[in-house]
Amino acid sequence: MSERNFLRDSRVRHKYLSDGSSLIIRPVTIEDAAILRYTELAIINAGVGVVQGIEDIPNSDEEYSERLKEILEAEDAERNICFAVSEYEGEVVGYCQIERLIPKYVRHVASISIGVHPLKQGIGIGRALMEYLLDWAKHTENPQIVRVELGVQIDNLRARHLYDSLGFEIEGIRKCFVRNQEGKYVDDCLMALFLEEAHSMGEMSTDSSSI
Repeated sequence: MSERNFLRDSRVRHKYLSDGSSLIIRPVTIEDAAILRYTELAIINAGVGVVQGIEDIPNSDEEYSERLKEILEAEDAERNICFAVSEYEGEVVGYCQIERLIPKYVRHVASISIGVHPLKQGIGIGRALMEYLLDWAKHTENPQIVRVELGVQIDNLRARHLYDSLGFEIEGIRKCFVRNQEGKYVDDCLMALFLEEAHSMGEMSTDSSSI
Protein backbone atom coordinates (compact mmCIF):
# COMPACT_ATOMS: atom_id res chain seq x y z
CA MET A 1 0.00 0.00 0.00
CA SER A 2 1.40 3.40 -0.92
CA GLU A 3 1.85 6.21 1.59
CA ARG A 4 -0.91 8.25 -0.07
CA ASN A 5 -3.45 5.40 0.00
CA PHE A 6 -2.69 4.61 3.65
CA LEU A 7 -3.21 8.20 4.71
CA ARG A 8 -6.46 8.47 2.76
CA ASP A 9 -8.02 5.11 3.65
CA SER A 10 -7.10 4.63 7.28
CA ARG A 11 -6.87 8.05 8.87
CA VAL A 12 -10.01 7.30 10.90
CA ARG A 13 -9.80 4.18 13.06
CA HIS A 14 -12.45 2.43 15.18
CA LYS A 15 -11.16 0.43 18.15
CA TYR A 16 -12.83 -1.65 20.85
CA LEU A 17 -11.44 -1.14 24.34
CA SER A 18 -11.03 -3.57 27.22
CA ASP A 19 -14.43 -2.66 28.67
CA GLY A 20 -16.16 -3.35 25.34
CA SER A 21 -16.72 0.30 24.50
CA SER A 22 -15.68 1.78 21.17
CA LEU A 23 -13.07 4.42 20.43
CA ILE A 24 -12.59 6.59 17.37
CA ILE A 25 -9.14 7.90 16.48
CA ARG A 26 -9.02 10.56 13.78
CA PRO A 27 -6.81 13.41 12.57
CA VAL A 28 -6.96 16.55 14.67
CA THR A 29 -8.77 19.61 13.29
CA ILE A 30 -8.76 23.27 14.23
CA GLU A 31 -12.21 22.73 15.77
CA ASP A 32 -10.56 20.49 18.40
CA ALA A 33 -8.50 23.35 19.85
CA ALA A 34 -10.69 24.13 22.86
CA ILE A 35 -11.14 20.52 24.01
CA LEU A 36 -7.46 19.77 23.45
CA ARG A 37 -6.50 22.73 25.61
CA TYR A 38 -8.87 21.50 28.33
CA THR A 39 -7.43 17.97 28.09
CA GLU A 40 -3.84 19.19 28.35
CA LEU A 41 -4.70 21.30 31.39
CA ALA A 42 -6.39 18.30 33.05
CA ILE A 43 -3.31 16.15 32.44
CA ILE A 44 -1.01 18.82 33.85
CA ASN A 45 -3.18 19.23 36.95
CA ALA A 46 -3.04 15.47 37.55
CA GLY A 47 0.75 15.82 37.62
CA VAL A 48 1.69 12.32 36.42
CA GLY A 49 4.47 12.08 33.86
CA VAL A 50 4.22 15.69 32.72
CA VAL A 51 6.98 18.12 31.81
CA GLN A 52 4.77 21.12 31.03
CA GLY A 53 3.32 23.56 33.50
CA ILE A 54 0.08 25.52 33.24
CA GLU A 55 2.06 28.52 31.99
CA ASP A 56 3.26 26.50 28.98
CA ILE A 57 -0.28 26.17 27.64
CA PRO A 58 -1.81 29.08 25.65
CA ASN A 59 -3.93 31.34 27.83
CA SER A 60 -7.02 31.09 25.64
CA ASP A 61 -8.72 28.77 23.19
CA GLU A 62 -8.02 31.31 20.45
CA GLU A 63 -4.26 31.25 21.14
CA TYR A 64 -4.29 27.47 21.25
CA SER A 65 -6.12 27.40 17.93
CA GLU A 66 -3.45 29.60 16.36
CA ARG A 67 -0.68 27.30 17.60
CA LEU A 68 -2.54 24.26 16.28
CA LYS A 69 -3.04 25.97 12.92
CA GLU A 70 0.71 26.54 12.60
CA ILE A 71 1.34 22.82 13.11
CA LEU A 72 -1.28 21.68 10.63
CA GLU A 73 -0.31 24.17 7.93
CA ALA A 74 3.44 23.67 8.18
CA GLU A 75 5.27 22.74 4.99
CA ASP A 76 5.09 18.98 4.26
CA ALA A 77 3.06 18.52 7.45
CA GLU A 78 1.24 15.41 6.19
CA ARG A 79 4.53 13.66 5.41
CA ASN A 80 6.38 14.75 8.55
CA ILE A 81 3.81 14.65 11.33
CA CYS A 82 0.75 12.71 12.44
CA PHE A 83 -1.43 14.48 15.01
CA ALA A 84 -4.66 12.73 16.02
CA VAL A 85 -7.31 12.74 18.73
CA SER A 86 -9.36 9.98 20.36
CA GLU A 87 -13.12 10.20 20.81
CA TYR A 88 -14.71 8.16 23.60
CA GLU A 89 -18.46 8.29 24.17
CA GLY A 90 -18.66 11.27 21.83
CA GLU A 91 -15.95 13.33 23.57
CA VAL A 92 -12.31 13.98 22.75
CA VAL A 93 -10.37 12.49 25.66
CA GLY A 94 -6.85 12.11 24.31
CA TYR A 95 -4.35 13.01 21.64
CA CYS A 96 -1.23 11.60 20.04
CA GLN A 97 1.55 12.99 17.93
CA ILE A 98 4.50 11.58 16.04
CA GLU A 99 6.91 13.90 14.27
CA ARG A 100 9.76 13.09 11.94
CA LEU A 101 13.09 14.75 12.68
CA ILE A 102 13.91 17.33 10.01
CA PRO A 103 17.73 17.24 9.44
CA LYS A 104 18.61 15.17 6.35
CA TYR A 105 20.56 12.40 8.02
CA VAL A 106 18.07 11.74 10.84
CA ARG A 107 14.85 11.87 8.84
CA HIS A 108 14.41 8.13 9.43
CA VAL A 109 13.80 8.97 13.13
CA ALA A 110 10.48 10.08 14.64
CA SER A 111 9.53 11.20 18.13
CA ILE A 112 6.25 10.26 19.86
CA SER A 113 4.08 11.89 22.51
CA ILE A 114 0.59 11.00 23.75
CA GLY A 115 -1.83 12.25 26.37
CA VAL A 116 -5.04 10.81 27.82
CA HIS A 117 -7.44 12.62 30.14
CA PRO A 118 -6.81 11.40 33.73
CA LEU A 119 -10.41 10.24 34.14
CA LYS A 120 -10.19 8.03 31.04
CA GLN A 121 -6.87 6.29 31.67
CA GLY A 122 -6.49 2.55 32.24
CA ILE A 123 -9.02 1.30 29.67
CA GLY A 124 -6.76 1.01 26.61
CA ILE A 125 -6.94 4.46 25.04
CA GLY A 126 -3.19 5.03 25.34
CA ARG A 127 -2.42 1.72 23.64
CA ALA A 128 -4.85 2.47 20.81
CA LEU A 129 -3.21 5.86 20.26
CA MET A 130 0.27 4.34 20.20
CA GLU A 131 -0.80 1.66 17.70
CA TYR A 132 -2.30 4.37 15.48
CA LEU A 133 0.98 6.29 15.43
CA LEU A 134 3.09 3.20 14.78
CA ASP A 135 0.83 2.23 11.87
CA TRP A 136 1.37 5.69 10.40
CA ALA A 137 5.13 5.43 10.86
CA LYS A 138 5.31 2.03 9.16
CA HIS A 139 3.64 3.40 6.03
CA THR A 140 5.66 6.59 5.55
CA GLU A 141 8.16 6.93 2.75
CA ASN A 142 10.80 9.31 1.37
CA PRO A 143 12.52 8.22 3.52
CA GLN A 144 11.04 5.36 5.50
CA ILE A 145 10.84 5.81 9.29
CA VAL A 146 13.09 3.23 10.93
CA ARG A 147 13.43 4.41 14.52
CA VAL A 148 10.70 5.71 16.86
CA GLU A 149 11.69 7.22 20.19
CA LEU A 150 10.17 8.80 23.28
CA GLY A 151 10.93 9.91 26.82
CA VAL A 152 9.12 8.71 29.94
CA GLN A 153 9.71 9.55 33.57
CA ILE A 154 11.17 6.62 35.47
CA ASP A 155 8.37 6.60 38.07
CA ASN A 156 5.56 6.61 35.46
CA LEU A 157 5.10 2.85 35.70
CA ARG A 158 1.82 2.64 33.76
CA ALA A 159 3.32 4.38 30.73
CA ARG A 160 6.53 2.38 30.93
CA HIS A 161 4.55 -0.88 31.00
CA LEU A 162 2.66 0.20 27.87
CA TYR A 163 5.83 1.08 25.98
CA ASP A 164 7.54 -2.15 27.10
CA SER A 165 4.61 -4.19 25.82
CA LEU A 166 4.88 -2.52 22.41
CA GLY A 167 8.55 -3.43 22.09
CA PHE A 168 10.24 -0.19 23.16
CA GLU A 169 13.55 -0.63 24.97
CA ILE A 170 15.38 1.68 27.37
CA GLU A 171 18.52 3.09 25.80
CA GLY A 172 19.57 5.44 28.57
CA ILE A 173 18.61 7.42 31.66
CA ARG A 174 18.68 11.21 31.91
CA LYS A 175 19.43 11.84 35.57
CA CYS A 176 17.35 14.53 37.32
CA PHE A 177 15.89 15.52 33.94
CA VAL A 178 12.50 16.61 35.34
CA ARG A 179 11.77 18.77 38.36
CA ASN A 180 8.14 17.95 39.11
CA GLN A 181 5.34 19.95 40.69
CA GLU A 182 6.53 18.97 44.16
CA GLY A 183 10.05 20.21 43.45
CA LYS A 184 11.43 16.65 43.33
CA TYR A 185 13.97 15.72 40.66
CA VAL A 186 12.97 12.69 38.58
CA ASP A 187 15.06 10.64 36.15
CA ASP A 188 13.79 10.20 32.60
CA CYS A 189 14.09 7.06 30.45
CA LEU A 190 15.00 7.32 26.78
CA MET A 191 13.17 4.54 24.95
CA ALA A 192 13.28 3.48 21.31
CA LEU A 193 11.60 1.03 18.97
CA PHE A 194 13.02 -0.17 15.66
CA LEU A 195 10.21 -0.93 13.25
CA GLU A 196 10.04 -4.36 11.63
CA GLU A 197 11.25 -3.08 8.31
CA ALA A 198 14.50 -1.89 9.89
CA HIS A 199 15.50 -5.40 10.90
CA SER A 200 15.12 -6.67 7.34
CA MET A 201 17.26 -3.93 5.80
CA GLY A 202 20.56 -5.43 6.86
CA GLU A 203 22.10 -1.95 6.76
CA MET A 204 22.16 -0.99 10.43
CA SER A 205 25.60 -0.87 12.02
CA THR A 206 26.60 -0.75 15.66
CA ASP A 207 30.35 -0.79 14.98
CA SER A 208 32.09 1.57 17.40
CA SER A 209 35.65 0.64 16.52
CA SER A 210 36.33 4.02 14.96
CA ILE A 211 35.19 6.01 17.99
